[in-house]
Amino acid sequence: MTAVTVLTGLLACFVALLVSEASSPSGVPAQIAHPADPPAVVTPPPPDPRLAQRDKAVRELAELVGRLPPEYAWQAANVLRSAGVQQILADGKAFDPEIHSAVGTEPTSEAALHDVVARTVKPGWADRERVVVPARVVVYVDTSQSEVLP
Repeated sequence: MTAVTVLTGLLACFVALLVSEASSPSGVPAQIAHPADPPAVVTPPPPDPRLAQRDKAVRELAELVGRLPPEYAWQAANVLRSAGVQQILADGKAFDPEIHSAVGTEPTSEAALHDVVARTVKPGWADRERVVVPARVVVYVDTSQSEVLP
């Protein structure tokens, strides 16, 4: 199976997911709470299976971007971007475990660089406000700070 065949198949799946993009549920009237009423237990709505499918398609296409030759990788990245998925590049930014996954450390003698991303090993991808694929990064660690707890 060639890279073009794999890319074409994934792009077709992704486009199908975009067409059937998750829509918010509507039509449930809100109930008015009175101060004397006990607080109601609110159960979150069940996860939308279409959203899980979209996340899976984004993860698979993002994984493919890193393995494709450059002449095809940019096309897959453009498909992701056109669908509203943004690439996460973190070089020089503060390490945030919500959007980054540390895969290594790099020693530094500059205290200001402690917990700053030294380099991005593999970019991450965020679909709207959700991080679907965290960026894999190497983080600076200040060698002058003691690792021993008091």
